[in-house]
Amino acid sequence: MLPELIKQMEWKNVTLLYEDVDGTFPNHEADPTVEKNMLAVKDALTTQDITVGIGLDGDCDRMTPMTKQAKLVSGDQLLALFAQTVLSEHPGAGIVFDIKSSLGLIELLEQWGADPIMSPSGHSIIKDMMSKHGALLGGEISCHFFFKDRYFGYDDGIYAAMRLLELLHTSGTSLTELLTIFPKKYSSQEFRLFCPDEKKQEVIKAIKKEISHRDNVKISTIDGVRAVFPFGWGIVRASNTQAALSMRFESDTQTGLKTVMNLFYTLLEPYLEKKDVDLLHTKDAA
Repeated sequence: MLPELIKQMEWKNVTLLYEDVDGTFPNHEADPTVEKNMLAVKDALTTQDITVGIGLDGDCDRMTPMTKQAKLVSGDQLLALFAQTVLSEHPGAGIVFDIKSSLGLIELLEQWGADPIMSPSGHSIIKDMMSKHGALLGGEISCHFFFKDRYFGYDDGIYAAMRLLELLHTSGTSLTELLTIFPKKYSSQEFRLFCPDEKKQEVIKAIKKEISHRDNVKISTIDGVRAVFPFGWGIVRASNTQAALSMRFESDTQTGLKTVMNLFYTLLEPYLEKKDVDLLHTKDAA
């Protein structure tokens, strides 16, 4: 489909990578949100006169862009760019985002007068939440994007890429420049720590109980436990697809990020294998 799309759109300065369809994925895993899977895109950006890179997953329902400076763009940051455009044409529109999303996204949506709707993670749940609330746009950090504005409301990576290219064309600026609207945050990667399926809810229940006794905390329990403190926030939730707990952390400062990660480390330590929970102390933040 992409070769024909490029032909019909008469795009000249396009480098198409791995265009032969092969379900064994011989070149790399088909997950564009992982940097090692985008190394060929990075190489093209740094060696050719190309302004933006785009990666698609195996069934093309996810799309992740990469800036000219070879920086992967997270789903919540890209959702903010899409939302700004939708809200300019539909003030007060509902925007659905998953519970792992950055506080920076929420701050922008509130600033722009959106109806921000936090959802449990999962692309099917996002779609259901959009239908329930009549939202025009939805997305999650894994780079599923759902446009009800000028489209059918399902996650189509190729259509999302077209919306991004439209945005770049109409703005006349680079993706890097567009992303400067996003508030500066210090965010961890998404961690997935091993936890047997039969134990996941037990751990989450214990974490919720411990956190609820603390001062100055706002808790959301629509999907695991998301706890917002004055110094940062963290989430622990049961993975939908693995025997694992999924978690992410964020703060306005590096110190705050370390503080919130250390807090969750202490809370999780009694329930998980030390080698697993120790990963929270060995990974760098972005």
